[in-house]
Amino acid sequence: MREGIAEGAAVFRRRHLKGVVCALVGAGLWGFSGACAQFLLANYDITPSFITAVRMLGAGAVFLLVLLVRNRAQLAAMLGDRRTLGQLAVFGGVGLFLCQITYTIVIGYTNAGTATVLQTTGIAFVMLFTCVLTRRMPRGREVTGLAAAVIATWLIATQGDPSALYLPPMGLAWGIANGLSVAFYIMYPKKLFARWGSFAVTGIGMFIGGIVAAAVYFGAARAAGARCCRRGRVRSVRASGHVRGVRAVPTRRVGGGVGAGKPAGRCRAGQRHAVRHAVARHRVHRRRPGG
Repeated sequence: MREGIAEGAAVFRRRHLKGVVCALVGAGLWGFSGACAQFLLANYDITPSFITAVRMLGAGAVFLLVLLVRNRAQLAAMLGDRRTLGQLAVFGGVGLFLCQITYTIVIGYTNAGTATVLQTTGIAFVMLFTCVLTRRMPRGREVTGLAAAVIATWLIATQGDPSALYLPPMGLAWGIANGLSVAFYIMYPKKLFARWGSFAVTGIGMFIGGIVAAAVYFGAARAAGARCCRRGRVRSVRASGHVRGVRAVPTRRVGGGVGAGKPAGRCRAGQRHAVRHAVARHRVHRRRPGG
């Protein structure tokens, strides 16, 4: 009996230590990815959606490759279960995707340190939602832990220098959105983790989120290209209409014939130019008889 209890306690301690180590390594890698995103946004003409798509698709591909090698049966079972697949789509396409892209957007408006500090609001939202669902007030140790996490994150991200924080209104708004998305992706997949494990769920969710990010990126790029084409056409038409309007004024067509009574140019700018010249010439002709 005692041997069983001791063995269980040893297993718990090993799992707890493994969890702490993973949390520390994960936080360090997440901070490093934020610094890399800040460098890319500041020095290259790329968008947060592009960074998010590349990061999530790359990570998801690595996860899936490991699953194919080590646990192909579990991967097939997860993809074959419609309910699980739907939950994975919500987890990856909403939770993970929004968490990743809002974090990158905040970095674009502020910097990596400020974005990391704002992301800790997700802990506060998790505690708030938990208290609402369980209908209780926060415990003292929960409030203390939240305060310690926020202070520690601030110290790590800014090295204790308040001037390192840069927070415009849009950065704050996207930071709150990032905190909400973090709370969602932490709380939503509990049942999925309990049934399938965190590795497989995170891997498939990451790949699904990458597909969503890629769709957002290509959709935005296509829309931006269409807007540029429309602007170029409008400018071209206005320029050609202006020239036609200027050339049409000196001809002074009065009677019938081809083109009689038609506007001088196809665009409004050419029409206004032609009208102004016509009015000016009419005033000149009226002044001549009077001497």
